[in-house]
Amino acid sequence: MNRQRLCTFVSACEIAGFVLVIALSWFGELVDIPHTVFGFEPTPFNYIESLCESVLTIGLLLFVLLVTRQLFRKIRNLEGMLPVCSFCKKIRVKDQWVPIEQYIQHNSEATFSHSYCPDCVQTHFGELFMNVEISAPVKR
Repeated sequence: MNRQRLCTFVSACEIAGFVLVIALSWFGELVDIPHTVFGFEPTPFNYIESLCESVLTIGLLLFVLLVTRQLFRKIRNLEGMLPVCSFCKKIRVKDQWVPIEQYIQHNSEATFSHSYCPDCVQTHFGELFMNVEISAPVKR
């Protein structure tokens, strides 16, 4: 499911939930749930109160939809097949070949920090770093 369809689906679920809350609010006012269920004094139907609750609920719905839309705009997925050079690991974007680091930084929020894996330390530096432990980068 692509991002646009997922955003539409999530927004539709949010709208359905808020419509259900509004419907339950009006139903509770029409049926007078405290009187019907608990035997309290009956209260008259107060359409102004229900209307105010509905307006506030719709305002909250609009806020939630706006926040959801902003969050989906921030999500950037790397999807599909990427043509990668077998030798230099550059990625073909349209008619250009760009370094993988540049491509990922441009198409996501990731950044790079270079280090050495234990195999490369052994291959390229041999016994120079034999007793040095290579640690993982610190997450910030």
